[in-house]
Amino acid sequence: MQRTLSPAALRESMSYLVEGDEIDLPALAARLLDGGYKRRPLVEDRGEFAVRGGLIDVYGTGFEDPVRLELLGDMLESIRTFDPRSQRRLLDRHQARALKEYGRRRDALLESLRRFMPAGVTWTETRGGFSLLLTLPEGMEAAALLPRAQSRGVTFTPGSAFFVDGGGARALRLSFSAVPVAQIEEGVRRLAESVREHVRLPFKPRTRRRISGKEVREDLHRYVFHFIREAEWTKKVHFFLHGVHHDFPSDKDRLVMPLGASLPMAVLFYTIFYFSTGGVRFAEPLYIGFAFGYLCYDGGHYAIHHFKQTTRVGKFLKKHHMKHHHGDNFGGFGVSSPLWDLVFQTMPRIVKKSERAAAAKAA
Repeated sequence: MQRTLSPAALRESMSYLVEGDEIDLPALAARLLDGGYKRRPLVEDRGEFAVRGGLIDVYGTGFEDPVRLELLGDMLESIRTFDPRSQRRLLDRHQARALKEYGRRRDALLESLRRFMPAGVTWTETRGGFSLLLTLPEGMEAAALLPRAQSRGVTFTPGSAFFVDGGGARALRLSFSAVPVAQIEEGVRRLAESVREHVRLPFKPRTRRRISGKEVREDLHRYVFHFIREAEWTKKVHFFLHGVHHDFPSDKDRLVMPLGASLPMAVLFYTIFYFSTGGVRFAEPLYIGFAFGYLCYDGGHYAIHHFKQTTRVGKFLKKHHMKHHHGDNFGGFGVSSPLWDLVFQTMPRIVKKSERAAAAKAA
């Protein structure tokens, strides 16, 4: 006879994970540690687990092969097994994927520099590494440009830190290894605007081109959803209205738009309805319908973030919206439906799982 757990204790110690579920990663790791699992950089034996970015590997004592959990934000996107004996070979393949991803980011940075930077700005075209060196026009110093760029949400390292002889005042280092491709173009555009403003250079595109859907969607995101200017008060207003939600998307106590902003806007919209319709008779029903529709939308938005989605539609909407927060910040604005993302060509860029793994490893 061998002593074992009672059926009740065994059921209490078991956890069930289903694709589409929301996962509390710290709580899951703590539960594994309490259950006797050991945390390792790589899982090679039973009773071990590893966490790398959005990947969780667990080698259960009752399984022939370890299980890999892939997360999208806090949502469990996929569950699959893998061969621990080939994990070293997988690392080699991961290295190849990472090199390919770094190449894509470098190419995106070079193309954006050619497209947006004014005449007089030059840069190195590196064949490796994680960054490149950009040189500003004569009479312009990188250290003086840095505060202006940071006010636009862009930062860099002044080149003087890399010159032992005290030179490099006009140089700056741009790192591309930890920045997703979807954000590189917008960052270079903002940096180029900072350069032009600093030296009062007019913007003259180097070549004529047609406006693409990608440009439209980025401008829509910047000027409508994430409007930020250099003035400190505009950044505070943006954070108060919407930025707080992007910084803390999983915090249930941080509303998308707090009452301090929504109440004045409610009064403003009622005033617009009142004067545009000629009085209370039409203004009130129109305003009630408008307010009810917005509350339904905002309630749906809250539910997408903080309620467990069990239906196929709910899981689809949550995955679509999580891509906006954790994948492509310049796409996926639709919450209740992706219809308008299709109309305005703001569908989020599809990021392959291998690219997300490489990005998580690089970060």
